Amino acid sequence: MRRGATVVLRVAGLFFVMLATLAAGQDSREAVNRETSKPVIRGGIVFKSYCGLFHGEHGDGKARAAKLYGKLNLAIKHRSAEYYETIIRQGGRVVGGSAFMPPRQYELSEEQIGDVVAYITIVGDPVRRGEVVY
Repeated sequence: MRRGATVVLRVAGLFFVMLATLAAGQDSREAVNRETSKPVIRGGIVFKSYCGLFHGEHGDGKARAAKLYGKLNLAIKHRSAEYYETIIRQGGRVVGGSAFMPPRQYELSEEQIGDVVAYITIVGDPVRRGEVVY
């Protein structure tokens, strides 16, 4: 009788753990969907795909391709959202920067440009930089 009770308790405990794991997984999926719907998160994904090779994953200018541009500082500096939108759309030459920065207005959608602006506005601000998950 004692052995039977132990088996029942173990099975019930295992069932409880499985149920808790499934419930936690559901919450996690909802949390992931909620987070990925944020422009800053989406902007980080686009930034890393298009810009990270040059500006670095953290926007610090330490990237694989940065050394190809000699002494140019490719770190993201604190600027206005309008500045970032202009340089993303029209390239560096338009804002008096490097001609090496290409225009992306035909490669990125309106939503992607807005998302990247949201992301680099935070990355370029030394005070808010910690809000971004790399």
